[in-house]
Amino acid sequence: MTIHLLYPTTDKTDDLTIKVVEDETERLKAMLVRGIVYMHEQQCPFHEEFDLNDHTATQIIGLTDAGEPVLTARVRYFNGFAKIERLSIRSEYRGKG
Repeated sequence: MTIHLLYPTTDKTDDLTIKVVEDETERLKAMLVRGIVYMHEQQCPFHEEFDLNDHTATQIIGLTDAGEPVLTARVRYFNGFAKIERLSIRSEYRGKG
Protein backbone atom coordinates (compact mmCIF):
# COMPACT_ATOMS: atom_id res chain seq x y z
CA MET A 1 0.00 0.00 0.00
CA THR A 2 1.33 3.43 -0.92
CA ILE A 3 0.44 6.42 1.23
CA HIS A 4 0.47 9.77 -0.53
CA LEU A 5 0.49 13.16 1.15
CA LEU A 6 -2.71 15.12 0.89
CA TYR A 7 -0.67 18.23 0.18
CA PRO A 8 2.92 18.18 -1.09
CA THR A 9 5.41 19.30 1.51
CA THR A 10 9.18 19.19 1.61
CA ASP A 11 9.75 20.58 5.10
CA LYS A 12 8.72 18.30 7.95
CA THR A 13 9.48 21.03 10.48
CA ASP A 14 6.53 23.27 9.57
CA ASP A 15 4.79 24.96 12.44
CA LEU A 16 1.79 23.01 13.68
CA THR A 17 -1.62 24.28 14.57
CA ILE A 18 -3.26 21.97 17.12
CA LYS A 19 -6.98 22.55 17.44
CA VAL A 20 -10.39 21.05 18.03
CA VAL A 21 -11.88 19.61 14.84
CA GLU A 22 -14.42 22.11 13.50
CA ASP A 23 -15.89 20.50 10.37
CA GLU A 24 -16.21 17.28 8.41
CA THR A 25 -13.09 17.95 6.34
CA GLU A 26 -10.98 18.18 9.49
CA ARG A 27 -12.76 15.13 10.95
CA LEU A 28 -11.88 13.11 7.84
CA LYS A 29 -8.26 14.27 8.01
CA ALA A 30 -8.12 13.15 11.66
CA MET A 31 -9.52 9.74 10.73
CA LEU A 32 -6.98 9.50 7.89
CA VAL A 33 -4.09 10.01 10.34
CA ARG A 34 -5.48 7.28 12.61
CA GLY A 35 -5.88 4.94 9.66
CA ILE A 36 -2.30 5.53 8.53
CA VAL A 37 -0.83 5.04 12.02
CA TYR A 38 -2.92 2.18 13.35
CA MET A 39 -4.13 0.26 10.31
CA HIS A 40 -1.23 0.78 7.90
CA GLU A 41 1.81 1.02 10.22
CA GLN A 42 0.63 -1.25 13.04
CA GLN A 43 -1.64 -3.56 11.01
CA CYS A 44 -4.54 -3.13 13.46
CA PRO A 45 -8.01 -4.06 12.20
CA PHE A 46 -10.53 -1.31 11.50
CA HIS A 47 -12.99 -2.51 14.15
CA GLU A 48 -10.38 -2.04 16.91
CA GLU A 49 -9.53 1.54 15.98
CA PHE A 50 -12.83 3.13 15.03
CA ASP A 51 -16.01 2.94 17.09
CA LEU A 52 -19.15 4.87 17.98
CA ASN A 53 -17.21 6.96 20.51
CA ASP A 54 -15.70 8.78 17.52
CA HIS A 55 -19.06 10.50 17.03
CA THR A 56 -19.36 11.77 20.61
CA ALA A 57 -15.74 12.48 21.54
CA THR A 58 -13.96 15.77 21.00
CA GLN A 59 -11.52 15.26 18.13
CA ILE A 60 -8.17 17.08 18.12
CA ILE A 61 -6.08 17.58 14.99
CA GLY A 62 -2.62 18.95 14.26
CA LEU A 63 -2.16 20.59 10.86
CA THR A 64 0.90 22.04 9.15
CA ASP A 65 0.74 25.52 7.66
CA ALA A 66 -0.04 23.82 4.33
CA GLY A 67 -3.03 22.00 5.85
CA GLU A 68 -1.33 18.59 5.97
CA PRO A 69 -2.73 16.49 8.85
CA VAL A 70 0.07 15.38 11.18
CA LEU A 71 -1.50 14.19 14.41
CA THR A 72 -4.82 13.48 16.04
CA ALA A 73 -6.37 12.40 19.32
CA ARG A 74 -9.81 12.15 20.76
CA VAL A 75 -10.98 13.27 24.20
CA ARG A 76 -13.86 11.67 26.05
CA TYR A 77 -15.32 13.34 29.12
CA PHE A 78 -16.61 11.49 32.16
CA ASN A 79 -17.85 12.52 35.60
CA GLY A 80 -14.85 14.38 37.01
CA PHE A 81 -12.18 13.41 34.47
CA ALA A 82 -11.34 13.20 30.78
CA LYS A 83 -9.53 10.51 28.78
CA ILE A 84 -7.20 11.24 25.89
CA GLU A 85 -7.47 8.34 23.46
CA ARG A 86 -6.26 7.24 20.03
CA LEU A 87 -3.27 9.61 20.01
CA SER A 88 -1.68 9.23 16.57
CA ILE A 89 1.32 10.97 15.00
CA ARG A 90 2.39 10.18 11.45
CA SER A 91 5.82 8.54 11.37
CA GLU A 92 7.47 11.13 9.14
CA TYR A 93 6.67 13.84 11.71
CA ARG A 94 7.77 12.00 14.87
CA GLY A 95 10.86 13.22 16.71
CA LYS A 96 10.69 16.69 15.16
CA GLY A 97 10.34 18.69 18.34
